[in-house]
Amino acid sequence: MLNEGLLSTGAYVDRGEAFRKRNAPLRADFEREFLGTLDKAQALTQVRLKQNPTDQEALYWAGVAHGTRPEFYFALARSYRAAMHEGLQARKYEMQLAHVNPRSADPLLILGIADYCG
Repeated sequence: MLNEGLLSTGAYVDRGEAFRKRNAPLRADFEREFLGTLDKAQALTQVRLKQNPTDQEALYWAGVAHGTRPEFYFALARSYRAAMHEGLQARKYEMQLAHVNPRSADPLLILGIADYCG
């Protein structure tokens, strides 16, 4: 996503890169590689959460994995429904983490930004 210039706020405002037709297509294996990496991370978090549903590190990384997918779906794949679904999944994990550890700043920050932007 960084290489595609989509990790800056400028990509999402005033006809930024996320809203323009792409000049160059993505590498053929980019989607498979990118989503495959997130799938691996998600599988690892699920194993840990089955063992301990309050595993804070696993909840955090599950939220990160789901929270990264909307960037891809929204900006590159132009699949807004998939982006919304993944965003909701990320929110679910962040809410669980905030419940398990109310003093953890990360989920509160992420939820606050999501609520502000939503």
